[in-house]
Amino acid sequence: MRALYALVRAEWLQLIRNPTALFMALILPSGLLLMQAYLIQGTRQPIASTGMTAMDYFVVVALVVATTSVTITNYPASVAGNREMGVLRRLDATPAGATRFLLAQWLITLASLLGATLVTLIVAALTFGLAPPQHVAMAALVLVLGAIAMTAIGSVIAATAATSQIAYGSGVLVFMLCLFLAGIWTPGPLMSESLRTIAAFTPPGAIAQSLQAAWYGGGMSVTPLLVLMIWTAASGGLSARVFRWR
Repeated sequence: MRALYALVRAEWLQLIRNPTALFMALILPSGLLLMQAYLIQGTRQPIASTGMTAMDYFVVVALVVATTSVTITNYPASVAGNREMGVLRRLDATPAGATRFLLAQWLITLASLLGATLVTLIVAALTFGLAPPQHVAMAALVLVLGAIAMTAIGSVIAATAATSQIAYGSGVLVFMLCLFLAGIWTPGPLMSESLRTIAAFTPPGAIAQSLQAAWYGGGMSVTPLLVLMIWTAASGGLSARVFRWR
């Protein structure tokens, strides 16, 4: 436990000294939320077909952004950076072990996810009067399964990237695709039915659509949860198979 604590402390200090990582985790999700509200006209006006505003839907998207930004950019870049500097190779020969290093990374990722989610929800509540979800347990379950699925996908990048720059660049590309599938430009009913159907079979789309149903009420389905579990199993298995310590 002492070795794990030392690794967690070292990774935490590295995180808080990294402005880019802090921006991606704590500022980007809530910043996008505020930009949508105050820079794009009409986002706070009710949509005729639903009576809800575009911002109501975008809060859900912002939570997906919070989950994705941490797991797809920060986490893989940190692992790859330590591989690049030979830290994983050296740890593998010490009592701390390289496996404990990965556990420390997951704990830091979890803490970052909690921080990003809390900041996003607080900003939404103070600025737009966001109400609690109608189905709290389901919303929490979706966020947990979504975080695990996105971490598994991030692990594929972390498993193979030779340097932190490659990991970060690859993560940004995947991150942008995730934003599109979550509906950052077409939230809620603004997304076409065909794209919505395709997005539902991807982790960001499944998270956004199931969170929307849990938060504002609507038809709840187990399909998005199954999608997240399948992606978790497939990505986690692949990352374990191709992971490089050196």
